[in-house]
Amino acid sequence: MDLRCHGMVAGMGILRTIQRWKSVEVFDTLTSLGERFGLERAATWVLLQLGGAAMAGLGGWAAQGLFFGFVGSVCVYVMLWVAQREQARSGFIASSPLPISAPNLAGNSTPVTSQPCDDQVAVHAALVERVAGLDHRVQKIDSIIAEMATQISQVEERVRDRLDGTRDGIIDSIKDIRKGLGSLQTQQKEFERQITDLLRARDANRRMKYLAGEIDHRFDRLVKAQTVYYPNGPAWKADYENWKLFVEEFYSTIARWAQGIVDPFGIQDDRELDDVNVPEGELLSSFENQQRYRRLVIAGDRYFQIKTKALDFIATKATPD
Repeated sequence: MDLRCHGMVAGMGILRTIQRWKSVEVFDTLTSLGERFGLERAATWVLLQLGGAAMAGLGGWAAQGLFFGFVGSVCVYVMLWVAQREQARSGFIASSPLPISAPNLAGNSTPVTSQPCDDQVAVHAALVERVAGLDHRVQKIDSIIAEMATQISQVEERVRDRLDGTRDGIIDSIKDIRKGLGSLQTQQKEFERQITDLLRARDANRRMKYLAGEIDHRFDRLVKAQTVYYPNGPAWKADYENWKLFVEEFYSTIARWAQGIVDPFGIQDDRELDDVNVPEGELLSSFENQQRYRRLVIAGDRYFQIKTKALDFIATKATPD
């Protein structure tokens, strides 16, 4: 019984020595294997201690306990070393980018912070997917910008066409307005001329009516050639000269509005004067007054022939349409 106890103690001492010699690698490897089988770090350590004690107790005495404890410890170490190499090849431990914490011999274990390669692949795939999504968004934004640029160019073209059309329309409107202004100016000038002619015709109508009254009144007294109206021949002569001026003004006035007006005093043949009978009397005793009397009769006859037509014509001109 004592020998078995001493063998157990010796096996446990050898196993602890091996643990100190490769404490980090062996313990981490064993705990990693234990975690693969669902064991915690403390449970894995207890199993290792019980395994060493069991091997020591099977020898029966101290030498067998020491031998079997040593052999059991070596076998466990070799198994753990082989398992560590396999894990290193598979990338379960060695590929971890994070440091592995050492075991706390006081009984408090630090959790392992290693990151499996599957997570890296997932993160990489997520990044690739996000980058692809960003590229898709960038392409969509580029297409939207291109579409907006196309729409802007179309709007600019439509605005340019409208402006060109509006400019042409404005130019045409200006031309029409200028033509209209020219026509209005022409109409205004024509209207002014008509107004001027109307005013002149009214003045001429009033003047011709006055002249006609004077001519008629004086003609009656001159043609009678009586001393009741004139005391002597020179007085008759003076009134005849005034009458002649009125007749000439009447003809010159109507001649400004009508064509073909002949001078009433224009006598081409003196035989026309001889055909006129001159009454006897003191007023016409001189040859000069007799010739004046003959012209009075001829010019008076021509005047009365156009008097009514001339007055009607100038009255029409003096009346607005």
